[in-house]
Amino acid sequence: MTLVEPLLRRADFLREAVTELGLSVSVVRGRAEDRAVRGELGEFDVVTSRAVAALDKLANWSLPLLRDGDECWR
Repeated sequence: MTLVEPLLRRADFLREAVTELGLSVSVVRGRAEDRAVRGELGEFDVVTSRAVAALDKLANWSLPLLRDGDECWR
């Protein structure tokens, strides 16, 4: 699992929680819509988000993160 968080303080908190809980989770500081972050992340079977933008924008940011052939519900 990979968590993407643009704010430093929140990303640091997430990293600390992951370490404390012994989870197999990576935390990436950045925004999913940024090309550099998308390149670092790779592709996923599932992408979920909190309410960060209108659904059409969120779908456009999420689609490049999905593996070929996977679906995005609008």
